[in-house]
Amino acid sequence: MSSYKRKSDRKLVFTEEILKDAKERIRRGQSQRSVAESLNVPESTLRKRLKAGTVPCSLGRFSNVFTPELDSNLAEHCRRLDLCFYGLTKKELGRVAYDLANKNGLNHRFNNDKKEASKKWVENFARRHNFSLRQPEKTSLARAAGFNRVQVQRFYDNLKQVLTTFKFVGRQIFNMDETGLQTVPNKLPKVYAKKGKKIVGKVVSAERGQTVTAVCCMGATGIFVPPALIFPRKRQKPELMDGAPEDSLQLVSDSGYMNSDLFIIWLNHFIKMVKPSKDEPALLILDNHSSHLSLQTIELARDHRVVLLSLAPHTSHRMQSLDTGFFGPLKKAYAVACDNWQVSNPGRAITQYQVARLFGTAYLKVGSIDRAKKSFESCGIWPFNDQIFSDEDFAPANVTDRPNPTAETSSTGEALNSSNLAVELPLTTTETVTQVVSSPIPVNTNISAPVIALSQLGGTETLESTDNHQEVITTPENDEPTPSKSSFLRPEDILPLPKSNIQKKRNIKRKKSEILTSSPYKNQIEAEQKEKEEKAKKTKKTSNKNKSTTPNRPTLLETSTGTEVVRCPLCAEVYVEPPDEDWIQCSQCGAWWHDECSDYLGFGVFKCDVCLG
Repeated sequence: MSSYKRKSDRKLVFTEEILKDAKERIRRGQSQRSVAESLNVPESTLRKRLKAGTVPCSLGRFSNVFTPELDSNLAEHCRRLDLCFYGLTKKELGRVAYDLANKNGLNHRFNNDKKEASKKWVENFARRHNFSLRQPEKTSLARAAGFNRVQVQRFYDNLKQVLTTFKFVGRQIFNMDETGLQTVPNKLPKVYAKKGKKIVGKVVSAERGQTVTAVCCMGATGIFVPPALIFPRKRQKPELMDGAPEDSLQLVSDSGYMNSDLFIIWLNHFIKMVKPSKDEPALLILDNHSSHLSLQTIELARDHRVVLLSLAPHTSHRMQSLDTGFFGPLKKAYAVACDNWQVSNPGRAITQYQVARLFGTAYLKVGSIDRAKKSFESCGIWPFNDQIFSDEDFAPANVTDRPNPTAETSSTGEALNSSNLAVELPLTTTETVTQVVSSPIPVNTNISAPVIALSQLGGTETLESTDNHQEVITTPENDEPTPSKSSFLRPEDILPLPKSNIQKKRNIKRKKSEILTSSPYKNQIEAEQKEKEEKAKKTKKTSNKNKSTTPNRPTLLETSTGTEVVRCPLCAEVYVEPPDEDWIQCSQCGAWWHDECSDYLGFGVFKCDVCLG
C-alpha cells in the first residue's frame, strides 16, 4: 500500500470558462499579459492553454479509475445495500470496484491477483462519499421482513380508530412489555486498562446467570404502573422482593417467562393501579405474544373498560415505546448496579434474592416523565403521527416483498367499523357507542423528509455527486457525459440488490395488529377455541381406539436423548401423539417449539427466541 502523502494544496483552477473568457478578450484586442493579470493566472499557463486549446484534467500523471458519474453510482449503490441491511464489508467493496472497472474495460491499478481494489482506494472512496466502517447490529430475518408498510399502517389505522372512537388522551394510553434480567448482565461497563493489553477481565457471578422477567408498563404522559417480577421457581417468597419498587407484583413460573395465567394476574394488577372507568377507559398497547391473546384476557379487559391493541408481529423494536426508549437505558443502569454490588461484596454471587433490589435501583434511576413522553413520540403513538417512518425504514422489507393479489379487510373478513367498536366497552345494556365522533388528536408535524425515496431503491437514478476532490475529469463543450451512461455496466449489474425468490406458502395464519377487545376478534378467538376443543376430542377418541391394537403407544416425542416429556417453551403445552399442531426444533439448543409459537418463516435455519437473546 502506498504511504504517499500530498505535500501541496494546489488545485485545478483553469477551467473551460476561463479559457473561453481569455479567447474572447484576446479577440477584442487585449494583450495576453493583461488578460493573464486580470484573470489571475500565470502568463505561461495562459499561453500554454491557448496553444493546446484544452484545459488540464489532473495535476499529475495519475487519473481517477471511474468517471464522476460511475463513482457516484457506486456510492449510491452502497447506500441502497446498507438500507436493505446487506451492507458491504471493506473486502466486498474492493471486489465490487475491481469487477466494475474490469468489466467496463477501464484502466486501473487494482490487484489482479486478489481481484480487488487496494485498501487505500477503498479508504479514499469512503472519505469522498462520507462513509465510515461501522459495526452492524444483528437483525433477524423475521424483523427485517416483518417491519413493512402494510403491517405498520394497519396498526396506525387501528390506533386512529380507537383514539377517535373513545376519545383517548395521553393519560389514558399505556404500553406494556416484558424484558429479561440476568444475574450475569450481558454487557458490562467499560473499565480503564493498560493500552495494548489483550485481555481485560471483570468479575461476575457465574458463567451463565438465571433469568428473571420484569414486566413494565408506562403511560404516554409519564405515568408508570408498578412493575412485576417473574421468578423461575415453584413458590413465592416475600424476601425475593426486598428493595423492589413500591407496590411491585411478585409472580412465579417454571420457566420464569410470562404465560396466559400470569398475564391475567398482571392485568388485574394493572386495573387496580390505573382504575379505568366507563367515563375514562384505558388503552393498553402490547405485542401479540400468545400469552396476551387468551379469551379470558379479552373478557376481563372488556369487563373493566380496557381496550387492548396489539402491535404488528416483529415490529416491537421500532414501534413499542418501552423497547425504543426505556429498556435500553434500564439494562445499562441494571448492569452498573450489578457491577457496583459485585465490587461492594467481593467473593459473593448475585442470586435471585438480589435481583429485585438491583432492578429497583435501576428502575428508579431511569424512570422519568420526559423519557416516557419521548418514547411514545418516537413511535408516533402520542402525539399521533402515522408518518413517523419514512420509506428508508421499510427498505429491508423490500427483499422479501411479494405481490398481494387480494386486499385485506380484517382477520374475520369484515372491516372494523363503529358498529364493531360499539360493544368494545359494555357500559350498560343500553349505553353503546353508536357513532364515531371525531376528536382532536394531537399530531406531530415535525416529520423529516426521507433522504432516499422508496421508488429509488430499485431504480437507476443516482444522487448528484457532492465530491470536492481535486482530480476533475472534464466533459466536452456540449455538456454531454463521455462515454454515455448506457455504455457502462452499472454497479447494480455487478452486484444486484438482494431479492428473495422463495415463493413457498405456509398454511399457518399470519398474525397482524388487532383491536383485541373488538367483537370481531373476540368472536374469532371463540371460534378457534371451540374448533381446537373439538379437534382435541377427536384426537382423544382416535387415541383410545388405537390403544387396543397398539399397547404402550408412545405419547412422548422421540429426541436424540431418548423418550422424554417435551413442552413448548412459550406456551408450556406438552407434546402428545398424534400431534394436533406442527412442531419445529431449534437448530442450536435442540428445543421443540410450536410452529405458531415460533417466528420461523418457513425457510432457512430456525433459531428460537432464547438462543437469539
